[in-house]
Amino acid sequence: MRRLLRAIVVVLAIVILLAAAGAVYQAIVTSSEARAHPAPGRLVDVGGGLALHLDCTGTGAPTVILDHAGGSNSGQWALVQPGIAEVTRVCSYDRAGFGWSDTSPEPVDVGRAAEQLAQLLESAGEGGPYILVGHSYGAFVARIFADRDPSSVAAMLLLDPGRPFGHRLTPADLDSRWRDEDAMLFAMAPIASRFGLMRLVAPSIGDLSSPEAEAYAAMNQTGRFWDSVAAVAKAMPATSTAILALPPPAVPTVVLSAGLPENDEPRRVWTLLNADIVAGVQDGRHEVIADAEHMDFALDRETAGITIATILDMVQATRSATAPAAAPVVDGAVTPAPTEPDISAPASVPPP
Repeated sequence: MRRLLRAIVVVLAIVILLAAAGAVYQAIVTSSEARAHPAPGRLVDVGGGLALHLDCTGTGAPTVILDHAGGSNSGQWALVQPGIAEVTRVCSYDRAGFGWSDTSPEPVDVGRAAEQLAQLLESAGEGGPYILVGHSYGAFVARIFADRDPSSVAAMLLLDPGRPFGHRLTPADLDSRWRDEDAMLFAMAPIASRFGLMRLVAPSIGDLSSPEAEAYAAMNQTGRFWDSVAAVAKAMPATSTAILALPPPAVPTVVLSAGLPENDEPRRVWTLLNADIVAGVQDGRHEVIADAEHMDFALDRETAGITIATILDMVQATRSATAPAAAPVVDGAVTPAPTEPDISAPASVPPP
């Protein structure tokens, strides 16, 4: 019995020492990575003591807004954003608690996230019209934003949108499985991250190259990141209710789904949910990218090229729709189209 007790004490001591070493390692590495990878954009005050990270490049209209996946950050767009910036204004950002943004002092479901995005764009002076690009959970945010303010949204691109709980097309056993997976993540990941254990499952960086790849991975390995992932998972029942209550999109919408893994029942159902978003929508289109996985729309160079091409098609369509009408022809002569008065310079004032 004494030998057994002694063995238990030794094992406990080893566990405590390893946990302490892991916690110290996590703290040191997190601090070092924060210094090595400062925010590429700027922090914008959105009120309530909260600042969100916004990184805008390029010029022109419409402005493309890139919203990252649920367990990700704005660094995922390193392959996509430069291609868009060559043609028009494009902004990537981090939702509260992710990437370089502050953690929200209050719970954030999808409704609050959309509200914070609207405040971010207003505070930063980034006006519409917008083309909203939402990946996974980011597609939830885009849909709520567009439903609340459709006049500011020219179009939406939803990349493999997230899976709301309780959808009529989801079998009950699969819905329960998705809920359990989220609950397990909520319970374990934040604690494990404090001891450096989540670094054993480092995020895939795909085709990102240094230093963008290092920054992207670093922002996804902090305890704050895992707290935020858990908070999003905890709010998923409320988020799902809000998403399922939405009417069909009122703006032109393209939905792209991943085709991999093949012959996978959860993937098949997930794709059905994506297609349902634009079912019966006149300006809606759904397409499956057969050889793409969920994160490939941002992290795989070839699939990111599809993302870029789709966005640029939307930019061109928006510009064509808002271009001035051609001058009418009257009796064989071209009548100049009416022009708006020039308000960029003060009107002339007659001398006294």
